[in-house]
Parts: sequence; structure tokens; C-alpha cells
Amino acid sequence: MIRQSVIFASMALISTMGLYASGECAGQLSIEMPSSAGRDKVIVVHTLLDDMLANRRDTSVFDTITITNGIGRMALDPAGPAYYRVTFDAEDVAHVYAAPGENLTLKVTAVTPLHYSVAGTPLMEGITEYNDITLPLEQEFEQITASGQPSAEAIADLTSRYDSITNDFVKKYINSPAVVYALMNVRGQEFLDLYDAIGPDARTSILMPFVEAKRPGEIKQAEAERFQQSLSSGQIEAPAFTFPDLEGKAVSLSDFRGQWVVLDFWGSWCGWCIKGFPKLKEAYRQADGRFRVIGIDCRDSEANWRAAVDKYKLPWVNVYNGDPDSAVLRAYGVTGFPTKAIINPEGKLVDLTVGEDPAFYDKLAKFIAE
Repeated sequence: MIRQSVIFASMALISTMGLYASGECAGQLSIEMPSSAGRDKVIVVHTLLDDMLANRRDTSVFDTITITNGIGRMALDPAGPAYYRVTFDAEDVAHVYAAPGENLTLKVTAVTPLHYSVAGTPLMEGITEYNDITLPLEQEFEQITASGQPSAEAIADLTSRYDSITNDFVKKYINSPAVVYALMNVRGQEFLDLYDAIGPDARTSILMPFVEAKRPGEIKQAEAERFQQSLSSGQIEAPAFTFPDLEGKAVSLSDFRGQWVVLDFWGSWCGWCIKGFPKLKEAYRQADGRFRVIGIDCRDSEANWRAAVDKYKLPWVNVYNGDPDSAVLRAYGVTGFPTKAIINPEGKLVDLTVGEDPAFYDKLAKFIAE
């Protein structure tokens, strides 16, 4: 391509700025609503994607759009790609991503609960399809959480199905700009594999910078997952530690050599840690001494630790890890709480489970039955 002269480029920029100022190149978002919706105005808040990426606050712009005969229109921000949050009610919100010069139509078919589609660009048409596929799972999540905290099994099942749908969507539309939106819901090594596979059209998506920003963290997560897998090989000596118990007595892992041991890394601030106590208690009771549990309180004050042990009546050995950046957490590859480690009688680490995962208890039962 022949490089334009500075004068020509400047003239083109001036011309473009004039078109933006007149609204001719800004593009437009049209909002179509059924008369039954009973709305004559909607609030639209938009934020430039660059501002979102830079975490710049107080840069959002608020607009009130009048709905006449079921239709409202607003010009897109000419300054760059932006996220548009269209609010009908407190809980009824539509999400649109658009770039200057694009013309999109947000068509509302129902309000409370809100159902809508967005047409006009491959990005938003793909996002609409993805949201329609995942909507039943989101509704299911709302149902199981409406009556309180759902079980770990229910959350694990729902997460597994959501991940499967997302991965299938990404693989099916590997070259679509919309695949980038779905890719934000993929984690670890699978994210990295799909990132490498997405096509050139997908990489031009206005949401691609968010994927790029996410990538370093996923590289670290994949490295952590590989480290955790290596720890669970049964070939590695469980990292040693010594912490004080409730009486101030030093407790070391080596004190339990010759026994099956479960390490429970937790904190009084961790809701899922607390929620997991009843099931761990039941497994501990049923095992009748076939394994020991050492609860390692982390990132907590000593007072909160002592109060939580008493409140939840934890029947096993409880020790306090007062170092928030503890070497033992790094040694055990702890990336989230709770984390449970299973150590065999020879002192080898045979399993590491991050999160409150029901599969942990199946693995534990198999190990101690050997």
C-alpha cells in the first residue's frame, strides 16, 4: 500500500471529523419494542471499550432515549467502539457492543423477563445466538439460588454444562467475531488452545483486546493447573510445614506419617469453605479413623480463626497459618479456597482439589479403601 502524504492524511482526518460531527458516520442503535411493553423512555449508558480496558472511572455517558410508536434511536459514539447498556427496569438490561459507523437494531420481544436480539453486525448476531443457548442455564441458576445457597453438586453440574456449551460454540464459530465474547468464559489451558485456534476475522473483533488482556492470567492459571497435576502424581513428597494449634502446640505434617491425611486449606471469610464443612465432617465420621484431617486456616486473623473453629465445631486438628503470602500455599499450588490435599501413609501427595468439588469425596473413598 502506498503511504498517504501527511497533508492528504490530515485532510482525510478533518473530513472524517466533520462527518462524525454531523452524525453521518457515527452509526446508529435502533431500539424496537412491542406496544405492550409500556415504555416511552429507556436509559442508555455507554462506555468506550478503551476506558473499560484501562479501568478509567467516571467516563460513562448517560442518555435518555424516547420511544415513539415502539421505536427509539440514538447515534453511536464516534470516538470509538463502546459498550451500550440499555436499561428498561432495574433488572431488565440489554447489552450491546458497537463501533462507529455500524447500524444495529435491538429488538425487544418481551420485558420482565427481558428477551431481546441484536442484529446488524456479525459480532452482535453471534452474541445473541450464544446468549439464547446459555439462557436456559442462567434461568436454572436463578431457580436453584432463589431458595438459598445451592449445593456444590448442583453448581458443579451447571458449570460443567455451561462450559460444554461455551466450548462447543467457540469451536463451531472459530472464525466469527462473536467467538471472542464466548472465549471470555473459557479458562486455563483450554482458553489458550482456543486462543491459538481462532481465525483472522475473530481477531479483528472489537472485543479482542479483552481477550488479550485476559491471556496473561490464563497462562498463569494453566501453569498452576499443570503444577497441581504434577503434585497429584503420587510421586512427590508432600511439602512439610509446622503451624500452631489451638493450644499453641507446634503441629507438623511429619507427625502424621503412616496415616492417610486430608489437608483442608480454608478461612473464616470463605463461604464455600464453610459450606463444605458438613460434608467433610460426615466423611470424617464415617471413615472412623481411616484418615486424619488437618484444617489449615489461611489469610485470617487469629481471633476469627478461633471463633470459626468453635462456631462450626470442627472435630479435627486445627492449625493457624498467619502468613498471608505463605510459602506452604505456593508449595501446595493453592490458587483458591477451599483447597483439599490427600496425602498417603508414605507421605506422598496423591490428590489436590481446588474448590468445593463433590468428586473429592469419591476420590478420597477410593484412596482410603486401598
